[in-house]
Amino acid sequence: MSREAVAVAVTPRRLPLPEAWQIAMRWLSFLEDQEGVEAVDVVGSIRRAEDTVGDIDIVVGTRASRPVIDALPEGPGALSTVFRQPDRAAIAAQPNVLVEVWCASPEQYAVMLWYYTGPRSYSRLIRERARRRFGFILDSSSIRRVGESPLPVKSELQLYETISEPFVRPEQRTALGRGAVRLRAVEAVQGP
Repeated sequence: MSREAVAVAVTPRRLPLPEAWQIAMRWLSFLEDQEGVEAVDVVGSIRRAEDTVGDIDIVVGTRASRPVIDALPEGPGALSTVFRQPDRAAIAAQPNVLVEVWCASPEQYAVMLWYYTGPRSYSRLIRERARRRFGFILDSSSIRRVGESPLPVKSELQLYETISEPFVRPEQRTALGRGAVRLRAVEAVQGP
C-alpha cells in the first residue's frame, strides 16, 4: 500500500518526541516478548530524535516474520491493520498513530536499522557514495556488489567501515541529509 493510501486510512497527528517514545517503548516491549524475536529497535524520526514524530517505525530481527506480523493486531493500543505483507505491516493504533514494523533476518538487521533510520535524503547520499566510490549496491536490506551475494554486516558501525564512511549518529543524519539536498540543487543549477 502506498503512503498516500495509508494517509487516507489513518491520519496520524505529529507527536512530540517524548510522547512518541512512550508509545514506541510499549511496542518495543510487546515485540520483544514475541517468540523468535532476536532484536528490536525503533527507527525513523524517533531514533533521529526529531522534535516531532509522524509515525512509529520499528525494525524487528527474527528468522520467522510471520508470527511477529500475526501478533501485531494485539499490540498496545492497536485498532486495525492498515496493510500487511509477509515481512512488513502497518497498524493504526491509539492515540491516532501509525505503527510500521519491518521484519529482518539477523543478516539483514543492521542494514535495515541504518536504512529505516533515514532520513531518505541522507540514505540516498550514502547509497550514491557507496556506489560511486566502491561499486556497492546498498538498499533497504543488504549491501553487495553487482552480481555478488550480500556482504555480512553485523552492526551499523561495520556498515560505515565497509563503505569507508565515518559513523554518523542518528540524530546528526537529518542535518546531513538536508545539506545533501541543497548540494544537489546547487549542482543542478551550476553543474558539479
